[in-house]
Amino acid sequence: ETNVTMTNGEYFNTTEMQVDDDIYAGYNYTGIGVYRATYSFTDELDGTDPLEWTLSEPTGTINIISDLDGHNKVVEIDDTGGSAIYMYQDFTDGSQTSGTVEFWYRNDDVTDLMYFWFKVEGANKIRIIVSGDKIQYYYGGGYNDATGGGVLDDTWYHFRIVFDCVPDTYSFYLNGVLLDADIPFEELAVYISKLQFQTSGGATSLHYIDAIAYSWDNDYMIGWNREEYAFFGDYNSTYSFENEDIGEEGTTIDLIDTYVEDDGFSNITINGGIAGHKKVLQLHQRAGGSIPAYFTSDFPQVETDMTVEFWIWMYGTDNWGNNLMFYFMEGATNIIRIYFDYTAPGYIRNDDASEIANTAESFQEVWQHVKIVLDDTANTFDFYLNGINMGTFNYMNPSIVGIDQNRIYIDFHVIGSSDYYIDAVDYSWSPGYSNGRNRLTENDDILGNYPASHSFPFDDVGEAPEGWDSAAYTVIGSAWQEHRKVLKLTRDGSNPIIERDFYTDITSGTIELYMGSDDVTQLSHLRLYDGASSVIQINLYDDKLQYRYDGAYNPILDPILDNKWYHIKLDFETGAGLYKGLAADTFYITIDGTQYGPYPFNNVAPHVDKIYFTCNSAAVYNYYVDAIDYSWDPYYSVGRNLNPTVANMLGQYPGTYSFESELVYASGTEIDGIDVMGVAYTAEIIESYAGHRKVLKVHRGGTYSHYPYHIIDQTSGIVELYIGASAYLVNIIIVEGATNLVLISFDPVANWIRMYYSATYVQITYTGDFPHIKMEFDTITDTHSIWVDGIKYIDNKPFYLDVFADSATRIIYTGANGVDFYFDAISYSWDDNYLIGDNLHYNNFLGSETFEGYNETESGFYYGTESFDYKTEEGVYYGTYDFRDEADGMSGTSIDFVDFVNLYDGGVEIVSSWQSHNKVLRLQDDATAGEDPHFHHNIVQTTSGTHEFWIGTNDVTKYWEFYTFEGGIGYINRLRISASSISYFDGGAWNVLIAVSNNILYHVQLVWRADNTQDIYINGVLEADNVSTDDNMVSGVNRIFFKCFGDSTDYLYLDAYGETEDTTSHGGLGYTVDYNILSQDIEPILEGGYEIDNI
Repeated sequence: ETNVTMTNGEYFNTTEMQVDDDIYAGYNYTGIGVYRATYSFTDELDGTDPLEWTLSEPTGTINIISDLDGHNKVVEIDDTGGSAIYMYQDFTDGSQTSGTVEFWYRNDDVTDLMYFWFKVEGANKIRIIVSGDKIQYYYGGGYNDATGGGVLDDTWYHFRIVFDCVPDTYSFYLNGVLLDADIPFEELAVYISKLQFQTSGGATSLHYIDAIAYSWDNDYMIGWNREEYAFFGDYNSTYSFENEDIGEEGTTIDLIDTYVEDDGFSNITINGGIAGHKKVLQLHQRAGGSIPAYFTSDFPQVETDMTVEFWIWMYGTDNWGNNLMFYFMEGATNIIRIYFDYTAPGYIRNDDASEIANTAESFQEVWQHVKIVLDDTANTFDFYLNGINMGTFNYMNPSIVGIDQNRIYIDFHVIGSSDYYIDAVDYSWSPGYSNGRNRLTENDDILGNYPASHSFPFDDVGEAPEGWDSAAYTVIGSAWQEHRKVLKLTRDGSNPIIERDFYTDITSGTIELYMGSDDVTQLSHLRLYDGASSVIQINLYDDKLQYRYDGAYNPILDPILDNKWYHIKLDFETGAGLYKGLAADTFYITIDGTQYGPYPFNNVAPHVDKIYFTCNSAAVYNYYVDAIDYSWDPYYSVGRNLNPTVANMLGQYPGTYSFESELVYASGTEIDGIDVMGVAYTAEIIESYAGHRKVLKVHRGGTYSHYPYHIIDQTSGIVELYIGASAYLVNIIIVEGATNLVLISFDPVANWIRMYYSATYVQITYTGDFPHIKMEFDTITDTHSIWVDGIKYIDNKPFYLDVFADSATRIIYTGANGVDFYFDAISYSWDDNYLIGDNLHYNNFLGSETFEGYNETESGFYYGTESFDYKTEEGVYYGTYDFRDEADGMSGTSIDFVDFVNLYDGGVEIVSSWQSHNKVLRLQDDATAGEDPHFHHNIVQTTSGTHEFWIGTNDVTKYWEFYTFEGGIGYINRLRISASSISYFDGGAWNVLIAVSNNILYHVQLVWRADNTQDIYINGVLEADNVSTDDNMVSGVNRIFFKCFGDSTDYLYLDAYGETEDTTSHGGLGYTVDYNILSQDIEPILEGGYEIDNI
């Protein structure tokens, strides 16, 4: 048995709580030990040579080994002495004049010599060695020490080499830190074509290489291999550049329609990535050019009022005049011209010289998110910077009615050399667009957000969502039933209505969404329109979920419940395209995984062009909608919105700044949440600290003139975070200008925390490493309160310095000289996507929303520490029938699941374990021809259902069947294991689903419907979608069979049989889809009243 205790600041990370793929959305695939790279060797077999590398092994071996100290699948270079051994690669993408190479290296004895060579054919151009406990560069005829010693045995080091053959220099980074720049090449080079790792051959030695990565690899972003299984950097948008090749130039880039460059001085290309953004548009200019470079992007259709969003990042000299100009045009007329100026402080202005943004935060080397909303009627535009509306500004020239914008024009002017980077250009009329879509990457984690075309993460609570046409009484609600930011329609005397145009005519497709109401006796509905004609109408009404046809409301699901989300999937076909097998003017509806239909349209139409929601009974009630997803959204996938976003690693604490989308070793203002770096300070993202993954580490290395800080500019609010330090002392301070308003100090050596007010303080004893701090401030009353780990110690006391503050301007990270400071999950109450208390727990496999009701932070209330302890047994897979209470050796119909047997010389019994599953049912075959041992299990007869179970065999070449059955009719769902595959029978032929292997349990889910169709999932993947059953039902399935046809003495194994109609097993806990996928017994968790809803 395994005792699991969830305590503040800690997390468990056992193999039983992880899977090796991402089959089950929301069940956290951790990717432990996998460092993503051009060559990460993940799929290579132990003991084999690394693929695509040339080896020389005269006195040793170079092979793949399974793992070493947290890295899976690494190259082991085992030199047995005598002669040098080496591995090299001629770059498969050809010679490179500049680029970045990064990899991990480890040595069991760093006195042993290892060469890292960058070559042209046989000539050495760059030489780096590890020898004598040092890393050294070779140039000018000798070796030069990079590290001053200090390199350790048996330690992984991350190497990064950035080379440029024009000046013949390179930069060297170790573990993310730049050690030296402008290091001369060993020999001059026009290009580099080869990378080689080589031993000295003078003595026995062991070396290890992992995750070799190249900046010119289209499927890699520099920095990914610095951490386990990094995959983010792509921002969903109309033009994300992910399908462009690195180095692609000019009009070959999809965004660009015309392009002018100053030959030899400027160019516009695709860059592999910068500062956490993968594949970006780079606008480069060298000093000395005579004309501005520019490009234009024509709209695919003329638009009137519209929204454009994009990211911008600037690098270059500080000269005024280094700017990028962004135009909206109608034909040849400039309607809007905006200047983005590189100089500090950051400055943006409109063409009429009105200031848009002029902030203390420099735009240099920081990604800025820009949103521009145009209003042709008023001839004005709203400008948003990083989600903040900077104001409304006039057009440069009035829009001409009937022409409207049809082009974006961007040019860049520089004095000196400069680079501008643009990413994720998004248009409001693009399929799947929603407000702020391009602000999120795959790895961003917003609690309660269900990813979809419209999930509203950046819309304002209490306001109508952007881009929707809304009547009164329709707003964004903060939360309902564990979903955050939902569409809320309130019926209170008038009918709320909200609708959105698709911007194109859709003839067939799929829409998925959540719907619910606090009173399902009243009418709420969804409609799909063609112009003014209602094509499909779905109702919540009269305790039923209904569709409208021929003037009547027809029940689909009866009854339905108040205050419950229903996941709806609509598949529709308006023509003869047979989408999902549908006839013209019909649709399927799938409710919480069960498909119904097909049903006829309310009105026949050639297409649909709008989605519409309303509620119109006379009572007062609320109708909720969330996570609306469209199949014509290029980022759509079936079921994308089924689960909330979750961070991809245990130990990830949510927050306004939780750093999950920062690369390990990201530094300075590259880190979101650090606006200004102080003198003598460094800041970087480290892999972990005190059980937290991805933590901000700040170091003070000398005398300072100011501290690193983040601008907040709030009159009141709450800040909460975790703070830690390597020694005396760390401070977290909220200030106005230079005046301290809220001050907290933590000394982990003396074990105290001090909270200051009125020039005095309260001190408490604290023996932990990473306390949770919550600070509430109010500059109107000049008071504040402070909590530590949920206990309030300062209650509405005056600020530390009793001043009349106007606002809190900054939050400062500081402390004693020579000390490392640690911060995590920095969170603000004014962040619309964060609720105070969210960061008190980590995103574990149960789903962060599970514990939300326990996040009380007043004294006397627990928020998820010892009160949440529970004891589980590993290897027990929960099911309606999971055999946990059956004795080993129990056989035949004495087994609860088994209702009838015909075993001949075979048998059916309970065995203690098989393939890490405890208590498994085993069916043995009979070797005599014509004797086919089998048993069946009886169920209440039903024409639709979902059953799931684990099944496997010690010999997949034999013949095993498992099927549902209707007495007097025949097979319904019929599957078999045979010839090393799982297949199903559709009434006419056997169809292979997947290949299978001996001694592996596979998770199978069978879904059958009244229309005699079925879905079959294997290991969570839909392998057969809406296919025919074997025979047609009359009254429904009433038996489940397992049968042997192999004429052998081999075995079929079964575990954790789950029936979704089950509401009585396990003392009334019952069974829900996916309960049987966890290798830890979840019964104690369910008994505690907790939900298992995000696996």
